[in-house]
Amino acid sequence: MATEAIKLTNELVYEVSFINSGNAYKAGTQAAKDGKKFSQYRYDEKVFTIPDDHTFNNEFNAGKVKMIKLNKTTYQVIVKDAEGKETKETRDGYSFDTFINKAQWAELQQGKIDDAKVDYQVNKYKQLESVPMTEDLIAQLQNA
Repeated sequence: MATEAIKLTNELVYEVSFINSGNAYKAGTQAAKDGKKFSQYRYDEKVFTIPDDHTFNNEFNAGKVKMIKLNKTTYQVIVKDAEGKETKETRDGYSFDTFINKAQWAELQQGKIDDAKVDYQVNKYKQLESVPMTEDLIAQLQNA
C-alpha cells in the first residue's frame, strides 16, 4: 500500500507550529547512541518530528519555508489510566518527508515560466504555414 502524502503550501505552512527541540531519541536506537536530538512540530493536531540537525529547522524559524510534504502514518503509544493500568493506543500522525524553501520555490516557478515560453514558441512555429520553395521565393528572400 502506498503511503498517503500531503503537501502544505502557502497559508497551510503557517498552520504548522513549533513545539520544542532538543528531545532525546529512544534509548537503544542508533540516533540515541550518536547523541542526536529531534524537534517536534504540530499540524492538524498531529505531531511530527525532525532531527535537530536538519536544515528545515533553521528555514522554518526564519520564515523561509514555502512547502512541506508530510506522509500520513500511525504510531502506538502506551497510555496509563487512573489505576496505573497500561494500554496500547494507535494514533494517527505524520512523518516528515521533505520541504522547499522560498528561494527553491521561486526557482521552480521561474522554470515553469521558462518552459511555458518555450512551449509557446514551439506552438507558434507549428502554426506557421509551410510554403514550397520556388525559384521566385528564393529570389525574393535574396533581395530582401
